[in-house]
Amino acid sequence: MNKKIILSIAACCISVSMCQGYVSPIEVKAETGGVPGQVDNIYDNAYGVGIGDATMVLKHYAMNAAGLEGPIDNIVMRVGADVNGDDIINVSDATTILKFYAEYASGKDVIPSDYFKVYDVYSAAFDAYKDITEDFMNTCKNSGLEPRYDLAYIDGNMIPELILSPSTTHVDGGCTIYTYLNGKAILLGENCFGSMGEVKCGWGDGIIVNDMAYTGLRGISVKKLEHGELKEIMYADINYLTGKATLNGAASTESEVEAAIESVAPSTFTYGRSYIEFK
Repeated sequence: MNKKIILSIAACCISVSMCQGYVSPIEVKAETGGVPGQVDNIYDNAYGVGIGDATMVLKHYAMNAAGLEGPIDNIVMRVGADVNGDDIINVSDATTILKFYAEYASGKDVIPSDYFKVYDVYSAAFDAYKDITEDFMNTCKNSGLEPRYDLAYIDGNMIPELILSPSTTHVDGGCTIYTYLNGKAILLGENCFGSMGEVKCGWGDGIIVNDMAYTGLRGISVKKLEHGELKEIMYADINYLTGKATLNGAASTESEVEAAIESVAPSTFTYGRSYIEFK
């Protein structure tokens, strides 16, 4: 079947599954738009994988090693490049891509998931997330809350982050976020992201915006997720009662704070309460 048709079918499944409260690993993967093994936009074979993809990975690795920005600069390309699923793009990924292409070119009946470990890593992550989510949902329901969860591609690899939302209240509405790395679901923060059960995140750029407001006071912290670790890149607060504000510890204004947020987090999406439960 044509790959574009497959992705179209997957996209339809995603919209249906969101309504039903269940998302399968393959359906979520399609949301990145990336295909493991395919880094450039040249369709060398039926799977879209060829020498150009491996060459791109090697070029990216060499440039990074030299302290330069490599050509793999978006989530679609990163999903294609990191075929070993270790959140690192290096020679090993290029070697695996070349092996797959060589065996395909020799006439062997090859299947990407037999070569690209990222498929196994994805399934393991989804299983870990499912267990965490089920425990979370049961605990919240027993406490009288109305929990939901979300999956968001925050850090730009094939494995989405898990966002747990206990409720839509100020008191209980902070989000908990997990990422998956090196065989483990890593807790990034419990009930400390966002408010009212929602948090703003970038798509593939690692940005998480923690923006909370209480009775005229607003606190903002922008963090970046890379390789399982969070680094704060901006923090600020605004007091609407006094008109005063601070930015990274220094006196500022509301307009300056808003401009700073726009500069480090120009494009974010709201996550937290899309899905009701795993089934």
